[in-house]
Amino acid sequence: MSYKTAYVNISNRHLDMAEILEKEGYYEGAVFHAYHAFEAICCAGLEELSDDLEHDRRLLMFINPYPENFQRKFFRVYQILSALTDSRTPVGTRNKSLYYDKIEPHKRFQAKDARTVIDRVDEIVNLIIPEI
Repeated sequence: MSYKTAYVNISNRHLDMAEILEKEGYYEGAVFHAYHAFEAICCAGLEELSDDLEHDRRLLMFINPYPENFQRKFFRVYQILSALTDSRTPVGTRNKSLYYDKIEPHKRFQAKDARTVIDRVDEIVNLIIPEI
């Protein structure tokens, strides 16, 4: 299996996990897995270049060569993920879905948050797959 195919599969599986967790009320888990679907699809586009990159760098390096209209859609998802926790980047939200930071993760996210993130990430993943 190619690197690209593996990461497309990983992205789709994270989206599936996000859906399952959201339906069961585990919103922090849904947000976490939606974030990872977003990151994994970027890894698919970067292929082996992504191996030694930190989370934030993967996202930003991936989007650089794409046209402006595609970048706008990508950054809409990037901003939605970041805004969930008033973080500078989606990685801040990823971390706050995992770790205690004055608020426990399960108290930080609501159903609307999880649904919004899943829907937006699913949309961008489906736009990215034919581009890579």
